[in-house]
Amino acid sequence: MHCRHLSNFPSLSFGYVVFLLISFFVLLLSSNVVFAHETWILTPEQIDHWNAQKPPDILTQFSSLNLLMISAFLIFIIGWVWLGFTGARELFPDLQARLSSYGDHV
Repeated sequence: MHCRHLSNFPSLSFGYVVFLLISFFVLLLSSNVVFAHETWILTPEQIDHWNAQKPPDILTQFSSLNLLMISAFLIFIIGWVWLGFTGARELFPDLQARLSSYGDHV
């Protein structure tokens, strides 16, 4: 099956993609960009207080809730990609007609 959407993108080599990913993560981890949002709403004392707290278990331990959230996310992403490849317009023609009747609002 040929995907029309991906044929419009320029061909990127694997090395170039790896270079971009590594550059992004080095830039992200070597700067305070990750924590920039804290200074918008918290005082330095509040930042120190919350950084001294133990992180919630849901963020540090593997559990059935984590597995459920990750599985739901993966199912959503797989469905989204599947709709993109199969063509949502062809699968849901009635929905397309209804959405187009709303004009610029959709």
